[in-house]
Amino acid sequence: MSWHPKEHLCYKQTMIDLTIHIATLNGTGSLSANEILTRVLFREGFPVGSYNFFPSNIAGLPCTYTLRINSSGYISYNPEGDILINLNPKTLNKDLQNLKPSGILVTDKKNEKYLQDLSFKGTHLSLPITEAVNSLPKLPLRLKKLFRNMIYVGLVCEWLNISKDSISQTVADFFQRAGKSNDIANLNKLAINKGCELGKQNPISLLNSKDSSKSNNHLHQTMNNIQPLFSQKNSSASKKPIIKDDDGERILIDGNTAVALGALSAGCQLLSWYPITPSSSLAESFEKIANKYQKTKEGQRKFVVFQAEDELAAIHHVLGAGWAGLRAMTATSGPGLSLMAEGAGLAYFAEVPAVLCDVQRAGPSTGLPTRTQQGDLLSACFLSHGDAKHPVLIPGTVEESFSFAFKAFDLAEQTQTLVILLMDLDLGMNLHASPLFQPEKQALKRGKVLNKEDLNKRDFARYRDVDQDGVSYRALPGTAHFKAGYFTRGSGHNEKAQYTEDPKEYSFMLDKLKKKWETIKSLVPNPIIESEEDTPLAFVTFGNNENVLREVRDILKKKGIKINYMRIRSYPFSEKVGNFLKSHSHIFVVEQNREGQLKQLLNGEFPEERSKMKSILQYDGRPFFVKNVLQQLEKLTGKTQ
Repeated sequence: MSWHPKEHLCYKQTMIDLTIHIATLNGTGSLSANEILTRVLFREGFPVGSYNFFPSNIAGLPCTYTLRINSSGYISYNPEGDILINLNPKTLNKDLQNLKPSGILVTDKKNEKYLQDLSFKGTHLSLPITEAVNSLPKLPLRLKKLFRNMIYVGLVCEWLNISKDSISQTVADFFQRAGKSNDIANLNKLAINKGCELGKQNPISLLNSKDSSKSNNHLHQTMNNIQPLFSQKNSSASKKPIIKDDDGERILIDGNTAVALGALSAGCQLLSWYPITPSSSLAESFEKIANKYQKTKEGQRKFVVFQAEDELAAIHHVLGAGWAGLRAMTATSGPGLSLMAEGAGLAYFAEVPAVLCDVQRAGPSTGLPTRTQQGDLLSACFLSHGDAKHPVLIPGTVEESFSFAFKAFDLAEQTQTLVILLMDLDLGMNLHASPLFQPEKQALKRGKVLNKEDLNKRDFARYRDVDQDGVSYRALPGTAHFKAGYFTRGSGHNEKAQYTEDPKEYSFMLDKLKKKWETIKSLVPNPIIESEEDTPLAFVTFGNNENVLREVRDILKKKGIKINYMRIRSYPFSEKVGNFLKSHSHIFVVEQNREGQLKQLLNGEFPEERSKMKSILQYDGRPFFVKNVLQQLEKLTGKTQ
């Protein structure tokens, strides 16, 4: 969810865009520190975007965490940092490439020997970070390297004038959720307080500078009147990390947890999975939440989480559960998606409801397991061989991650097929602000399921197209009626589920599935369209590229260039997609893959619009950023200057 300046602007003078890069080592505790810092900024009401770049090994390699605070609510990724906090001197020269010449560099005084040849011309603060940790009382030696990270949490909080109550409550909440003792939480608070003291001793006024006329290359002298996004700070220690703006209460959550919540709200009772980054946290969140809310009074589980021996087994566990009438899902990423192709084909042809969540990462093959990309679109749409194709729901926000997960289960049972929820690492694993989720108030849509009484009244054939919409009626195993039984197979079958190699019967089944596809078109989410301006130019995208394109469009609008916008949220495409394409003559398809997969799909569905479309692509493992989009747009049009 992005903040829009028209809705949330309460900054009075200077528009501030502050980007902080934090460079550490994987496995040194920085993940906890970074999350705490993000959450405390959110609790204070700052519009903040967070981006975690971490290696795929267990420990010891460089990782970078980027925070962006923007007075207009623009929180897309920005590679150009205003502040660099470097606790990994081996990567300093490389990290400096992403720090503005006028930026602020913060290093540990302990690492001065590595900085003798430093050519950085901006503000350099060499602070006694390790010394501050060593001064903490009763701190075990094994914890000292972890607590170095809490020092920079205190530094940033002091420089941004964060209330002590917010810091204390955020730390307490974080470690309580993690199941840690109060003693651990209190030690971390002490470390953060040490960082705050360092911040006081080395002040950088990022807030409420009184005179902007005397600015020089020091960042702090150009930071005027930064105010929190929301009108009231959440500074009371008794308040929970839910804050309010004009749109109501907001939460901070990652997309994978949002999907887990949506699945459980939809009545999912079985999740079978095989661990793979970046989808593993989805399954872990599902089990954690279900353990809290999906148990009987006697403590008995009302759900099953099964770690399968591989992805092939996981998808077939889900198909077995769906065939039996249980709502079930699996979660995976690119390599696992490939392994699930056989099961996907079975779900399509045998017409078994199932949900698969693919949290995309950079491919092909093993690729970059901890980097983001949108390279699985075509694979998801046409997973398996033959003419198999699947409805794909594509959320672009954490709020949609929740609601689309819920909708996926309804759609799977309504149309008796595999539904794929297409996420990506950036949306799935990073923290995003969102309005509170609104659970569906309607009953679950179980589709055309016959009970004993229904079977008494009709002649049942499992694959008969009674309603001429391609969706047949089904009876669940165990239904106490002699008509209920049938044999489910992936081989050739007729409308009575009997094996056949008859050409007419076989082609009838394929045509019925094609008719079902037309029914699905009326049930999937429509695109988000912003088309208020009379302009021939348009951006078309999918997934979580909305933040960066909102910012790009506003920048171009100030230069007199108006570009309309459509974010596609599902496949198959609705009629609105075609109408939008027809109404524009220059269309820029923005997506995070090399081959322009969305553009390929659009070309296939709307060949008459092919000549209008040009690609803007990003596929190096990072999300889109503003300069990236503008540079490509200028090459295509020459009209961004």
